[in-house]
Amino acid sequence: MSLEEALDQIKGDVIEHMNDDHSDANLVYVKALAGLPDALSARMTDFDRHGIALAVEMPGGVSEVRVDFLKPLTKAEDIRPALIKLLKYARERL
Repeated sequence: MSLEEALDQIKGDVIEHMNDDHSDANLVYVKALAGLPDALSARMTDFDRHGIALAVEMPGGVSEVRVDFLKPLTKAEDIRPALIKLLKYARERL
């Protein structure tokens, strides 16, 4: 199975978990790494081996942004540590 296929198998669960349990992390990603300090909220909408896509609620409407991982995923199991490392990196920049 390819990496893309493996990621597709876990995508729904990962996105649901990030939006339900870690909406604060999504907001940190967009404020610190997407250059949107005025963001009100953010929901993960997709991800691939290179990064995450988020729908960001801004004072003027919703924007779609992409934030790259610090390094591309090499296996599906890398998604959790990659998100944690990205969050630590983002928090250091706030």
